[in-house]
Amino acid sequence: MSELAVIRVGAFSGSGTSLRDALAEKVTLHDFDFSSAARRPSLWPTRLRALFEAARVGDDVPFSKTAAWSRGLERTLPPSLLARPALFIQTSPALQLDPKVCYGIYTDRLGREGQAGQGAFRSRATQGWVEREQRFVERARRLFVMGPTTREYAINEYGLDPSRIVVVGGAPNTKLGPRRMSTECRRLLFVGVDWRRKGLPDLLEAFAAVRATHGELTLDVIGGVPNAPAPPGVNIIGRVPHSQMPGHFSQSDLLVIPTHAEPFGIALVEALTMGIPVIGTTVGNQEWIIGTGGYTVKPGDTDSLSAAIRRAVDDYPALKAKAELRSDELKETMTWERIAERILSELLNDQVCGP
Repeated sequence: MSELAVIRVGAFSGSGTSLRDALAEKVTLHDFDFSSAARRPSLWPTRLRALFEAARVGDDVPFSKTAAWSRGLERTLPPSLLARPALFIQTSPALQLDPKVCYGIYTDRLGREGQAGQGAFRSRATQGWVEREQRFVERARRLFVMGPTTREYAINEYGLDPSRIVVVGGAPNTKLGPRRMSTECRRLLFVGVDWRRKGLPDLLEAFAAVRATHGELTLDVIGGVPNAPAPPGVNIIGRVPHSQMPGHFSQSDLLVIPTHAEPFGIALVEALTMGIPVIGTTVGNQEWIIGTGGYTVKPGDTDSLSAAIRRAVDDYPALKAKAELRSDELKETMTWERIAERILSELLNDQVCGP
């Protein structure tokens, strides 16, 4: 049986562990989590150096996006782990490995792609980390990305050979229930712990405008808890275990996440897989995910968001039928089993990581 090292930073919003488990069904897996290694007392001096590096730059750069922290993580990686092909989940470790090491990277976006965002939701890093991440990505035998916009960014901004970049998508991180068999749009759902970035203030404004003429509508908010009173019809639920999400999806007619910054959007895949139409924004890979199963609007455009919600309510039977067709498509392509198969077929190919 083939062997593979999976090296990650935490659960990656559930996607890292979901992919790990799918890979473990097919190969002998060696799992390494930098999050555990980062708590070692031996790394405390490294954390201080990383904090100083971040402070010199300012701009709220996190210590984890510094060259000092990257070098520290590199020292915690057991050399024996890299005696076999490896898959890194995310580019954030930004390691500088021996050229003989055969590895791939699976990620939702690249570092500079996140930094290219606008305003408060732009990701931040020191120049030292940016340079290390560039080399880390360049030396990967394969770059597996969730969506096509990241592939184009890797080609145009990182200078990567297109033949080394594979779009594999992302998949639901919990077992979903049957399709939602609704014929009217009455119950809206928002999902997002980082609710400001996910556009909840925009949604609350748009929802209030639509509800003035559609008083039957309700909105469930899962994740973050705004500190202002909720408008009429809004139910603030707060955080729930991911295992309970299928129940909330099954009670909803429309998922609305008007995010300002999002490289992919697993919640969109989860809702569409259950045949629930969605409204997202034009950022990242959302238009590619949604297809004909919903609508997208520009982030921050509350008038367009209100219009999209009204359109979804008024044309719901037709939109629901399109979402069910998109559900069939996603069930064929966006599952962790299919993603694992695609990654292994590329990375364990003799021409990529051969003997």
